Amino acid sequence: MADTSPTEAVESLAKELRRRGLGAPVRLLLDAHRPLRPLLGDALTFIGPTLRPILGRGVADLERAVRDPAAYERLIDDLGEDPAETRR
Repeated sequence: MADTSPTEAVESLAKELRRRGLGAPVRLLLDAHRPLRPLLGDALTFIGPTLRPILGRGVADLERAVRDPAAYERLIDDLGEDPAETRR
């Protein structure tokens, strides 16, 4: 299976989080923990195997998004978008 690009991974992750109604809470958490971003990547490496049965490939996408500063910012921005407004 080919890896998705970081942009596709972030968009997919944001879409899934919004679909589950978690867009706003996750955006707040990511925004509040911006200074801890490097540690979040290490934490995901540590707890990733525990989350993998629940999130599947999403764990790798999330870890990649947290480790890349541009992807992290993109995820925060994507979670703040209202999908209804982007369709207009």
